[in-house]
Amino acid sequence: MGLWEDVRFAGRLLLKDRWFTLVAAIALAMGIGVNATVFTFVNAVLIRGLPVAEPDRTMAVDSYDRVRNRGMGVSYLDYRDWREHTRAFESFGAYTGAVANVSDEGQPPERYSGSHLSANGFAILGQQRRVWYSGDTGMFSGIREIGEKLGPFDVTLVEAGAYGRYWPDWHLGPEQAVRAHQLVRGSVLIPAHWGMFTLAYHTWTEPAERVLAAAAKAGVTAAVPKPGQSIEPLALPPPVRWWPDLQCKTAEEDPIVSSHTAGLSPAP
Repeated sequence: MGLWEDVRFAGRLLLKDRWFTLVAAIALAMGIGVNATVFTFVNAVLIRGLPVAEPDRTMAVDSYDRVRNRGMGVSYLDYRDWREHTRAFESFGAYTGAVANVSDEGQPPERYSGSHLSANGFAILGQQRRVWYSGDTGMFSGIREIGEKLGPFDVTLVEAGAYGRYWPDWHLGPEQAVRAHQLVRGSVLIPAHWGMFTLAYHTWTEPAERVLAAAAKAGVTAAVPKPGQSIEPLALPPPVRWWPDLQCKTAEEDPIVSSHTAGLSPAP
């Protein structure tokens, strides 16, 4: 009876003072919401772990100033020294914060926060799929190193547009995109960085056409999904040329060859 009397008394108080009841209800709701959010974070990061194959082997490395009692970050020279000489870690990646102002024609700019990543930082080693995104890059020896240390990859997203013979070291171009895909030991190639902005002299459909031609010649599986289309890399739908038929130059007519390709033959 004692418990039942207490419940009845508490109910009468809540009905008598509605403002108190409202504040109590809001406080309970906020407490439950905050606890659920905190538990979700703890479960994802501490209990369930990161969505990588071996989360217990993933670590963050930093420099620390004991005098000022704060983190210092890592210089590029230290990062390169650790990457090339340490034997305690299988591989090293680096990142730094960045802010960019982006605007469309006639629209006010918007500020976005992001990060600059080292090339191997774009390797997404999940529990079921391994994906490599090239980022905005040119051909360099590190691409082969990524394939040797982190490959093979189920899918590669390789930039293949905004190229030109006057800047062959800034963007890969279609044929070198296929070559980069082979160097990192990719299975399915999806060309990226094309068709959105006019940043070069080629038509917007040319990167896709030349990637498909180079992939067919090299025996590489390539997919060009329509914007917004979802695909399963291990069960690709039949290829469809969803873009218009525009004038395109071939690799023979307009070759894009980087000056850093010496010794970078495709991986066997």
